[in-house]
Amino acid sequence: MPDEMALGLPEPDDSGFNEAAYLRAFPDVADAVARGDLESAYQHFNLAGRAEDRLSRAEYRQAAILERIALASALAVPRPPDALQTVIDHAFVADDGALLLTGWCDDRRAALAEASLQAGGTTLARWTVFPRLRRSDVEEALGSDEAHEYGLVLFAPPGGRADGRLLRAAPCTLTLRLENGETMSAEATLSLVRNAKVLDRALIALAEAPHRGNPTLAVFAALDAGLGDALSLYARSLAGQTTAGALRRRFGPVHPRPRVSVIVPLYGKLEYFFLQSALFSGAPGIDAYEFIYVLNSPELADTLLAEARSAERLYGLSQTILLLAGNAGFAAACNLGARHAGSERLLMLNPDVLPGAQDWAARHLHILDTVPEAQSRLFGTTLSYADGALMHAGMYIEEDTALIAGNRGFSERRMLRVEHYGKGAPHADPALPMPRPVPPVTGAFLSIAQSWLERLEGFDEGYAMGHYEDADLCLRSLRDGIAPMLHDIPLLHLEGKGARRARPQEGAAMLNRWRFTRRWESWLSEAMLGQAPRHAAPTRKQPASRGARAGRG
Repeated sequence: MPDEMALGLPEPDDSGFNEAAYLRAFPDVADAVARGDLESAYQHFNLAGRAEDRLSRAEYRQAAILERIALASALAVPRPPDALQTVIDHAFVADDGALLLTGWCDDRRAALAEASLQAGGTTLARWTVFPRLRRSDVEEALGSDEAHEYGLVLFAPPGGRADGRLLRAAPCTLTLRLENGETMSAEATLSLVRNAKVLDRALIALAEAPHRGNPTLAVFAALDAGLGDALSLYARSLAGQTTAGALRRRFGPVHPRPRVSVIVPLYGKLEYFFLQSALFSGAPGIDAYEFIYVLNSPELADTLLAEARSAERLYGLSQTILLLAGNAGFAAACNLGARHAGSERLLMLNPDVLPGAQDWAARHLHILDTVPEAQSRLFGTTLSYADGALMHAGMYIEEDTALIAGNRGFSERRMLRVEHYGKGAPHADPALPMPRPVPPVTGAFLSIAQSWLERLEGFDEGYAMGHYEDADLCLRSLRDGIAPMLHDIPLLHLEGKGARRARPQEGAAMLNRWRFTRRWESWLSEAMLGQAPRHAAPTRKQPASRGARAGRG
């Protein structure tokens, strides 16, 4: 979207709200403003539009594109027909010095060779590789029908010369040099934002970019050009900063020696916290469990603490609440919960997973007591929808391949994805026997020995927000000699109901799939893909790919 300050409009929060686009997209709001019933479109957004998630609607996104085209036309300066053009839409600097620029340039004449950003006579960052994305608004404004990616996403992590506090509202110049020696430049003003907003804006740019053909392939190409590694490393850095400031609160009895520590990450919604407490209390074997809830939504902290106090009086479970000042993501929340756990057995659980039978906790303990250690060190279970159909009976890895046309013919790009066994099938499907080894299990229910999680160096916090970190952990376990197992403990999973899905999460899912693919594509043989993979864990002598050896890198 265009820079709201350039439009003469406020940017009052992190939502990406655009007044003109909102009025264009929703005639009912425009009519109410014209009548004087509302002061502005932003007033309607705060009263109702935010809750209705109107910024995610197709009509708003289309209106934002049209507004950007109108802005480009309004600000256009007469120039020769063959003059080079570049525009900065957003220029952000974070408190920690991270930089993000989004915009576009017309480099059809020659490829970009170098970009540099200057402010106050100082070069803040320099780039020599360029993630590119399609910009249909630019194509329309330039009257171009070429298959050319005009969009630019330039990210520089902390550690350079940028200091967010000193560069607040600083004018800057982006200079681009082409391979033929020509240069072009664009002016912008650096806006100081929270560290997390820089990552959010980059992820939104990935999610909202138009595409030709396969959208995942287009994003993978941009991430391959250095952006993927940089964003993953920054996501890990932000997660570490966020969890370092966690606030701990205790409710219920302090369990002297719990056998199982249940870790539940919370984000955006608390509807199931009280329900889980009610349904878990009184279950056979539950006295051996402690519960650790990690809240990734600081705005809900007071509500959660109030509910925890009520649950303490009514149900008496041993509960620890860990409050975070931002969204550290699923992986970091699980790792933080593990560091606060009082037992050797960890059970990662989604907030919308509920008992399918009263004795679920006792069954989990029975597996720990009776199953050989190698088959219980890391395991998952079947999860069902409320109607009894299977949601999850283990996961497997599939591979998509896409053809890329080049000057010398076609090349192939591999893209891994994770699928669920038996999704939608009857729970008693005889084709899904248990127990059995599976390549990964879902993080919605993942039971693991604390010592084994430490040996695997925890969940990889380079996976932004949440997606693929559970499969990544399981493949690292498989690589190190322990195949994840599936055992049958009846539980219900109200899939996707326990958390709010924010706009940056769409881009995070693409980034994480790219990270997962790059780490594991060389290590996963063809025999390990599909619904009937070779489950036997490889020996330690079997070579891993460079990405797999890097572990959490």
